[in-house]
Amino acid sequence: MDTTALLESFGYLVIFASVFIESGVILGLVLPLPGFSLLFTAGVFAAGDKLNIAAIITVGSIAAILGYIAGYFTGAKYGRKLFYEKTTSKYFTQKQGQVTERFMKKYGYSTLILGRFLPVMHSVAPLMSGFAKTPFVPFMIVNVIGGILWVLFASLLGYFLGQVVPHAQYLAIPFVVATLIIANSPAGKRIVNRITNKIETS
Repeated sequence: MDTTALLESFGYLVIFASVFIESGVILGLVLPLPGFSLLFTAGVFAAGDKLNIAAIITVGSIAAILGYIAGYFTGAKYGRKLFYEKTTSKYFTQKQGQVTERFMKKYGYSTLILGRFLPVMHSVAPLMSGFAKTPFVPFMIVNVIGGILWVLFASLLGYFLGQVVPHAQYLAIPFVVATLIIANSPAGKRIVNRITNKIETS
């Protein structure tokens, strides 16, 4: 999917739609939406004065936060029916539902933050959180923190590289890989754990 062409044609609208759907709407699991690369490329555009970096961050953050809220309530409404009422499915069983609930109760807040930076998990994390009945207030705190951090990272990375590297928009995919490595590194996990421990004990 050509993010440059999308941005040139639809600007902030495509940023909002792509980030919102990818951030928690079920369609984000089946549509190849370029959330990170779109924000990165938008940042490069802002470096060339084609878009406004503050507007990109604002639109992207709102879309990311609203997308997670939509995913949360979708999981809360349909998750238990999927796992506990339709037990004939080999893909969604009561045992899998119980494992998911235990996992989210133990690692839920870390998953919500790290999930922002991981493909697939980006869309799955809020659904799992709603299904596991994560308390809404701490969910929202982590949602806002994670959403803003992700948008800032992707867009500002593109913005600063766009000022010094020619055709920086083509670096989006390598940075997706780098993000995966950083997010799963011991240092990255320690930072997330410190944040979530404060939230859990507050």
